[in-house]
Order: sequence, then C-alpha cells, then structure tokens
Amino acid sequence: MLTAAKAEDSDLVVVGTKGKSGLAHVLLGSTAERVIRTAPCPVLAVRSHPQGTSTGGADPCQGISLSHILVPVDFSDCSLDALEYAVLVARRVGASIRLLHVLEPVSYGLDFTLPHTAATERLRESVRQRLASLATALSGAGVPTDVQLRGGLPSDSILDAARTGPSDLIIMGTHGRRGLAHTMSGSVAEAVLRHALCPVLTVRSPKFGPGHRRIVSAETGHATVT
Repeated sequence: MLTAAKAEDSDLVVVGTKGKSGLAHVLLGSTAERVIRTAPCPVLAVRSHPQGTSTGGADPCQGISLSHILVPVDFSDCSLDALEYAVLVARRVGASIRLLHVLEPVSYGLDFTLPHTAATERLRESVRQRLASLATALSGAGVPTDVQLRGGLPSDSILDAARTGPSDLIIMGTHGRRGLAHTMSGSVAEAVLRHALCPVLTVRSPKFGPGHRRIVSAETGHATVT
C-alpha cells in the first residue's frame, strides 16, 4: 500500500479500520496505524461497524454528511498542518470547524508541589487568546469556526468532544513516531483512530497543491485571511 502511494505520488490514502483494542491490538496491531506512521501523504481512516450496530449517526445508506469538522490543535507544526488541511476541506464542502485544545493534567514538580495557580491561569488565558485569534481569522476566511478548551488526557478529551458535539470528521496531525519513541510516548492520533466512530484524517506529510498560499502559518500559529 505504502509503496503504491509513493509510486503514484498519491495525495491521499484511504484505509478501513476495525478499531481493535486490548489484546487483539497488541497481537495483531493495526494496518491503519502502521500506514499513518509512514505514509507520504495524509491518510483517511474509516472505521467499519458490524451489521446491526449503531454509530450514533445517519444510516450510511442515506449518504455521507460532512458538515462539522473537529480539529484538535496543540500549536505544534503538525497540528497546524492538519488545521491547514481542515480549512481547505471545509471551504470545499461548506463545513464548519471546531478547534479543540486539551490542557493536560498539571504535573508535579521535583518538590511535589503544584505549579502556582496564577501561572496556570496565565497559560489557560494565553491558549484562549490563540484559539480566539485562529477562530476569528478562519471565520473571516469564510469558514465558520468555534473553539473549545478542555482538560484531561488528549485522546480521551478528543474522543469525548467528538461524541458529545456534532463531528462528521476529525482532522489531526501526527508526528509519525516509530520504534522506541513510539513505544514510550504512544500516539494520540492512533488512540483516537482506535476508538473514534467518525472518520479520522491524519496529516503527517503535508501535500499542498502548486502555488498554495498557507492560511495557517506553521511558524507563528496564526491564520491570515486570503
């Protein structure tokens, strides 16, 4: 699959996933997860559902709805590349975007004291401002955008946001770590892929068209109206 994607210079790879977890995942792994780690282009993973089970969405026979896109951002380069893709998709299909940032649980210092409350609140306010700036610029570019700030573990918060809010598609970045780095840190994108009920588009190796002018700057994390 990956060899063909490279040979064809593909813009997108679409794979199905059964969402294995637990022992089945440990023993068999996931083809979709292996693909997103090394694919030379974005990967769209669509989870299959056994007959007779409900996805909580529309019957597949009624057609595919793509009106609401959830985009988790941590302001890293890969998450901003994913947001850039999300903007292009949203413009093409007339969808709205919900930006999600997850504040991870506060870690303890070496002296086992919590960071000062004022510093934590300053961080929270800084994140709010960056999200608001992105939302304002994207809305000005013709993409209706709202923001959500959550706390908790990133994968759990992303999955809960997708379940509790209207989400037809999750678009997120992935570092594509392998080997020891992947074993130690895991991958938020892969955890989301394993459990999400809606399709997940992961962006590791951006492929934009010739002459593409970025809407979201990877250097500053800000968006510009074009």
